[in-house]
Amino acid sequence: MKITSSPASLLHWVGSFLGLALLSGCVTHDQLLNFTKGEPFPAQPEAILNYHRITIQPEDILSIFVSAADPEAAEPFNMGTGLNMGMMGMQGMQMSGYLVDANGFIDFPGLGNIEVGGLTLEAARLKVRDGLKEFLVEPSVNLRIMNFRIHVLGEVGRPGVLNLSNERLSVLEAIAMSGDIGPYGRRDSILIVRELEGERSFAWVDVDSRDIFRSPYFYLKQNDLIYVEPIQAKTTTLRDPATRVLPWVSVVTSLVAFALSIFRN
Repeated sequence: MKITSSPASLLHWVGSFLGLALLSGCVTHDQLLNFTKGEPFPAQPEAILNYHRITIQPEDILSIFVSAADPEAAEPFNMGTGLNMGMMGMQGMQMSGYLVDANGFIDFPGLGNIEVGGLTLEAARLKVRDGLKEFLVEPSVNLRIMNFRIHVLGEVGRPGVLNLSNERLSVLEAIAMSGDIGPYGRRDSILIVRELEGERSFAWVDVDSRDIFRSPYFYLKQNDLIYVEPIQAKTTTLRDPATRVLPWVSVVTSLVAFALSIFRN
């Protein structure tokens, strides 16, 4: 039986074959979408039940600025981390802040050792303010964590450390600040490593699922680590260039030889 085929149809067949082979290693549209799984989003607003204020931990560095009706009387209680904080670099701020020791105490001028470990920022602020009432008239205290940071690794646009001034941050916000998940990042299994009160925990969140908004790990704690692992297709982009090209050279050579044999017959 003689096989007949025009050069145009043969080239079309070869192009289709190569196109399908190349697409088999590509990322699909569905892999780039978020919030596609689970129950539909509620039509009405719902209460936020998974947010809990962060608590102060050992090795946190606190900025505490004191003001009062008499500004001069408040000066001895400040260490330069208040109004001048915005003019200082991160290293300078950490050197001038109050380090929480392993037992949860800070050494505060005039008040001595104050236990703040395990307290929310608001509770610690009130505790310092109440202690200052013995020395100042109408004292006011501004208290923040100066070294609140989140580590983001893996398949994101800009892996690194996020230094934050706001204690309320979600995993989605942290990923957005890091340049979003790349096309080769897994969206269904993002690891969060958390160290809290002497314990390390591991959890996975799925940004493909709408349930992520209810996850106890949706809101982050200080020093959380986020890792976005690559999908399997990433391996094809990291292989040695020669190993990527040679298989296709072999395929094209075989197809050309096959085409020539048909036309010769």
